[in-house]
Amino acid sequence: MASISWDASQPSSATSASLIDNNIRSLQSNFAGGVGTSFFWPGSGGGSGASAGETRPGALRFARSTSGRTGGFPDGFLLLDPTRVAVHHIGSTTTGFLGHAAMLDRGSATSVTWPQDRRWIQQSGTTAVTASTGSVVIVFPIVYVAGQVPFVQVEFFDEAGDRTQAMVIDAPRNSQFTSTWSGFIPDSGGTILWRAEAVALI
Repeated sequence: MASISWDASQPSSATSASLIDNNIRSLQSNFAGGVGTSFFWPGSGGGSGASAGETRPGALRFARSTSGRTGGFPDGFLLLDPTRVAVHHIGSTTTGFLGHAAMLDRGSATSVTWPQDRRWIQQSGTTAVTASTGSVVIVFPIVYVAGQVPFVQVEFFDEAGDRTQAMVIDAPRNSQFTSTWSGFIPDSGGTILWRAEAVALI
């Protein structure tokens, strides 16, 4: 990147008025040369919005903050939040969440929209059972996007550790699923452990 330099001592109080315009043009050319490697200047000048600089590819501006979604930085910054190990893009109309260390990416077209209005979430829970056979409806604490069929996993934990069970997941929907089991001898108690993943609105 080109450097930006100028003579801070000029113009001085003793500078001739006929030389001040030269000093100003020199400052402008130095400044333009310094930032020209990072920005396109599409307009014709004159201070209009059309002449505002546009960032060249590879000239992202990075910021680091642990407070708030933008950290007080203006539009165009790529913000790293080390506390939450998260990356955000600060845009003119919205601040987009790009990722974090625990983010799950399924590569689905339904998992990301812009402006960002949804997220991929994982929910889990437990339900105690005592009957040898039966079923239970598991309601998700956070409802997934309508039409989404979440990926659901269930596991049966037998307190005695020596029983055989058969588990079935019935009718998973965006708000709930039914877990059916059989073959459990209820002399020691047991627990259904479940986990669900899908897209939910922010």
